[in-house]
Amino acid sequence: MKKKSAMVLMLAAALSAQTKAPENGRRYATLAIRNAMVVDGNGTPAAGPKDILIENNRIVAVIPLDPVAVASGRAKRAPADAEIDATGKYVLPGLIDAHAHIQDERGGIPQPQDYELKIWLSCGITTIRDVGSDTKKTLALRAKSAAGEVAAPRILVYPMFNALAPVPTNAEEARARIRLFKEEGADGVKFLGVYRDVMEAAADEAHKQGLPIAHHVGVEETTAWDDIRFGTRSIEHWYGIPDAAIPDGVQNFPPNFNYNNETDRFRYAGHLWREADPKKLQDVLKAMVDAHVNWVPTLDIYEASRDLQRAQNQPWFAEWLHPTLAEYSSRIPPTTVLTSSAGPRTTRCSGKKTTASGCPRCAILSAWAAPSARAMTPASSIRSMASACSANWNCMKKPASIPSK
Repeated sequence: MKKKSAMVLMLAAALSAQTKAPENGRRYATLAIRNAMVVDGNGTPAAGPKDILIENNRIVAVIPLDPVAVASGRAKRAPADAEIDATGKYVLPGLIDAHAHIQDERGGIPQPQDYELKIWLSCGITTIRDVGSDTKKTLALRAKSAAGEVAAPRILVYPMFNALAPVPTNAEEARARIRLFKEEGADGVKFLGVYRDVMEAAADEAHKQGLPIAHHVGVEETTAWDDIRFGTRSIEHWYGIPDAAIPDGVQNFPPNFNYNNETDRFRYAGHLWREADPKKLQDVLKAMVDAHVNWVPTLDIYEASRDLQRAQNQPWFAEWLHPTLAEYSSRIPPTTVLTSSAGPRTTRCSGKKTTASGCPRCAILSAWAAPSARAMTPASSIRSMASACSANWNCMKKPASIPSK
């Protein structure tokens, strides 16, 4: 297939040119995307050619065409004020990035916000769920996006529960923090590093206020069982799920393990899954499904970290990586897997000695191929920014009640 015919034409790009509201009874301007192969998102194959008609930024018709009539120039076409020829291209439903962080700087160095907004749109991401940023700035950006004043995805704002000082330490403070988010206009709330009793009160108040919950469980006293009981909408990353199925409830970390050191955290991620009891793990996963606790595993960043040399040589790397991100990544202290030059260290997997290149039997650790910090870093940042969750993620599904474990 030729490169041009393999290109994907995203509606996000077509709709970024806003149409104005009618004045004095005038109709909206109409945009037509002609001759497109359409993927409608319900699991059926692509089909076409079809014309897509858009008015006031909404699809009003998808019209199948006779390809013979189109080729001869005799097809009857609905009129439009502007047209895009999508011959040989595909139009997809907008994707959802369920774990996003809107930023306008990295490490104190300004970064144009327009850059990351267009990165999302260029990847066909038309909705993002921001789970931690400058809340006031992001709420203002959400309003501009909704009003069509900026080319950006639709934005759902989930403020970080403990991002503001002082961090709530009791039920009363937790409920007050949730009510503050509601008053500010938040769409949900993100939990990270919260004790069980504080989270229980906050979650109860969040349900009363109609605010869905996202939870970065981390290696904490809470696990997926708490999310199941508290009615969490989604668990972020992989944390908290294998922990809930470890037979004695205690992770087998070495004495020098440091959770804030991503080299340690990524290295032992696979170990936790092997420590989990398979039967208990199936019980946890089934209970998550029954309670409608979604899982947003953010696999892209882990994939890049497992093969950093491959990630940094992706064909889009040189053209799409912003210099601010490259500079930031090259200066991170060597306590993160993205920049660490520590090299392989000996560890154990199921009693067998191995190194950071991974256990040959279970392949649970990354293949460290690039010891240079500058060579290892930037690709993971851009891949993380551009990652999208499945469009099947349902941000409106209500949590169901679930009995205690």
